[in-house]
Amino acid sequence: MRSFHADTKLAKATYAFLASQVVTSADKHEADKIFKKLDKNADGVLTKEELIQGYAEIYGQDLSDEEVG
Repeated sequence: MRSFHADTKLAKATYAFLASQVVTSADKHEADKIFKKLDKNADGVLTKEELIQGYAEIYGQDLSDEEVG
């Protein structure tokens, strides 16, 4: 189990590093702005509910149970 956890952390760190190298400063700023708008309770974590609510606000429609999965 510990090996799996370490592998997951390494994968997340790798993806974060790669993403930081690909996007521009303006892209990072825009992504941060969107994240903060979606993060209603400002805890730094997007919950499933916050994502669903954000989708509804942006696209003007609710997601079906099948789409949320």
